[in-house]
Amino acid sequence: MKKRIHIGVIMLVCLLMASLSHAGSQGRYSHHGNNAFIEAGSGEAMILDAFILRPVGLVTTVIGGAAFVVSLPFTVIGGNVGEAADKLLVEPIAYTFKRKLGDIEY
Repeated sequence: MKKRIHIGVIMLVCLLMASLSHAGSQGRYSHHGNNAFIEAGSGEAMILDAFILRPVGLVTTVIGGAAFVVSLPFTVIGGNVGEAADKLLVEPIAYTFKRKLGDIEY
């Protein structure tokens, strides 16, 4: 039973990621001909955001925080602590916690 659940989740993630990569290559999330893309603010976008993008954003925030701490001595010497903090901490935190649910064009 657990194996079937794992396979189902993996298949769902693969389908969602394939949809996002294809939609991302179009530049915007919209409807073009027979191809339907995920629109920002739609129910599909909210589900994708809640189950895929927010957890990935949380992991990115944690990894970025660790990278910031490890690189801090070097950024202090180089004089770019603010830039490192923006890229490794502020941007992932804003993406994960400060945007509306389903705002995948953030």
